[in-house]
Amino acid sequence: NGYHIVKLETVPFSGKIRDICWDGDGERLVVSGDCESCPGVVMLADTGARIGDLVGHSKPVTSVAFRPRRPFRILSASEDSNCNLFRGPPFRFETPHREHARGAYVNVTRYNPAGSLLASAGSDKVVMLRDPKTAVVIGQVTGFKGTVYDMLLRGDKDTMTMVTGGADRTLRLFKLTLTTEGDTSTASGEMTHEHKIGTETGCMVMALANAPSGNVIALTLDGALHTFSPTLEPISVRYGHQSAVSGVCPMGEGVVALSFGGVAVYQADPADASAECIVATGSLPTCKAVAMLPLTPTSVLCVSEEKRVHTLTLSEGTLVSTVMTTLPIVPVHACMGHEGKYFYACSGSHVDKVCMSTGTVTQLVERGRAGCAVCVSASPSYVAVGTSSTMRDAPSVCLYSLEGELKHTLTYHQNGDIACVQFSPDGERLYVGTSQGKGCVWNVGSIHDTTSALFEEVPKPMSSGLDFQRGSINTAVWCDAETVCVGCGDGSVTLYPALHPRQRVALAGVTHPTGVNSICTLPGDRLVSVGNDGCVVCTQRPPQ
Repeated sequence: NGYHIVKLETVPFSGKIRDICWDGDGERLVVSGDCESCPGVVMLADTGARIGDLVGHSKPVTSVAFRPRRPFRILSASEDSNCNLFRGPPFRFETPHREHARGAYVNVTRYNPAGSLLASAGSDKVVMLRDPKTAVVIGQVTGFKGTVYDMLLRGDKDTMTMVTGGADRTLRLFKLTLTTEGDTSTASGEMTHEHKIGTETGCMVMALANAPSGNVIALTLDGALHTFSPTLEPISVRYGHQSAVSGVCPMGEGVVALSFGGVAVYQADPADASAECIVATGSLPTCKAVAMLPLTPTSVLCVSEEKRVHTLTLSEGTLVSTVMTTLPIVPVHACMGHEGKYFYACSGSHVDKVCMSTGTVTQLVERGRAGCAVCVSASPSYVAVGTSSTMRDAPSVCLYSLEGELKHTLTYHQNGDIACVQFSPDGERLYVGTSQGKGCVWNVGSIHDTTSALFEEVPKPMSSGLDFQRGSINTAVWCDAETVCVGCGDGSVTLYPALHPRQRVALAGVTHPTGVNSICTLPGDRLVSVGNDGCVVCTQRPPQ
């Protein structure tokens, strides 16, 4: 069932989870992490029932290995330099192992797929090869120039290999040999291939994984996913975000997204994991992007909280960022004007108008007249500015002419501030969302100018049932003249028909648990959303 994909949700212990490992049958799993009283738990996957506790460590358990076949064993690795062996089920502590250097962090422990060899490694730059049943050391692999963060054991008997990665920014492939004479077993490793990813700190290898095709996947500190052949030949590199993604904008057939860490990534097709992916170079904003606005099919405007306005340009396989101008205010929201000649930025007390051709900044609305301006949107006729509520006044949307003259005030009698305003593509309708999850649509096309600055009769919203959200309305985008897509602080993305809001459609499988920050549309009825979870999600818009 696409709407109910979670079979079991449980909290194994009160602390951060560091590692999870399944048994060979997929019936049991062991979870480890940071918890003083019990840093690890063994449980049944179907019910969550506990069948063992990982005790005996004085510091967090960084890694666990579950022997994939009987007799079952679990080896835990910890920051206290120890590895503990557990026998079960039910799983009980059996023996401690202190072969790693005193004071070293043991970062990883792994079984090979057949369960015939066990290994552990850490900050002492040594891989310990162990007996799979007793965890006794039967061999060592040395020669590393930095901490080993992760490793893979692959194959069995004559085809057994090991891949390691760590702080020396190098992947190494070893051929492992296991020899048994009577009751005594010995193991050794010979390096056959190596590949240095780079020299920067961001090239440190933090995690490794096996691909179904037999390739090796490596995650580096800078957030890149590297794909290598079984002999460590580079195949591809995929870049992602390690912090909240604050903005996303169409660029040609793809999108460009910017995260809080100052990383801008272009994805040729956000729905295809193998599509082209380019990381921007040049001067980039390192704080929240309040708006990302399309300029041309190959360029995007980025307005950030650090006042500088950047232009991201895609050319000949590179994405370059340059500074266009500097705003006199710290913007909280921005929008592109009609025909792309100007863009508007608001900040609490006033709204600025910036010329795209010259970068000249002029004040559209005088300081203090805009109230507490928190969001802005523009149409061929108006610039809409959403304001905060006060002790005396309800939140409202002020409609200004393109010259800055206040024409109309739309009062929305709901609690909370106006958090989002967005004109429809034809400029006839205006979506308004609040910080309390309430939303409505005004038919601004039916508002006619009068000689006075304000209407004598306050217009009412044509639709006010768009209020099924449980958090602040963070962003909205019109899919067409009739449908608006809303992203909320509760992580949901919902489609609302403007005239029939109760026929809403929550996009299944599209959720950002810590909040949606931005949404954009792509050709082919596709929607792309980003959020505080650092994810870029592409989905097909369902028919309505």
